[in-house]
Amino acid sequence: KDIGRKLRRFASAFECSIASIGTPDIKQWLSRQGKGRTNNNLRSAISTLFSFAKESGYLPKNEQHAAELVSKVNEKPSDIGIYTPDEMTRILGVTDSEMVPTLAIAAFAGLRSSEIFRLDWQDVNLGRSHIALSAEKTKTASRRIVPITPNLKEWLRPHVKKHGRVTPSLQNLDNLTRKFSAICEDAGVPVQRNGFRHSFASYRLA
Repeated sequence: KDIGRKLRRFASAFECSIASIGTPDIKQWLSRQGKGRTNNNLRSAISTLFSFAKESGYLPKNEQHAAELVSKVNEKPSDIGIYTPDEMTRILGVTDSEMVPTLAIAAFAGLRSSEIFRLDWQDVNLGRSHIALSAEKTKTASRRIVPITPNLKEWLRPHVKKHGRVTPSLQNLDNLTRKFSAICEDAGVPVQRNGFRHSFASYRLA
């Protein structure tokens, strides 16, 4: 959905053969769309399109395509927001039973929202204390084994099932991120972008 939204914007500006679009054209268009990360995210989507066109025979296979020659722009570092232990206590305190496993995995295992959304209880092995993420469920398309920490195990134990989605009532990924935000607001805690994943990584590293 995200890449489709980005490329529809690009396509509406270039109603022509993809082979006729040059690097200066892409640079000029990107300069009008935004700065920093926004610019680089659009550049990445366009490069994906051009790579697909190259593999499909719409562009020369032995040459760099126009998007590959567009350099990334400098991004202004953004502050990383995390939740304190007290805030996590308040957040989990207002989380309904059905959402506890989802939120606990986000906060205490550091999985991405997209990975949790695709997660099945068969992937969660309390006995061996790990979550097995298959390649099709990860952002990087590579299998990953995530340890289940002792505190996460205690939060999961009353809710564990043999099979079925970990987030059964949520129909799409946007609903999951909105649910996370709503829970934080109910707890009176300021919402942090990717706060659960960033919190896990920060505390784990420390």
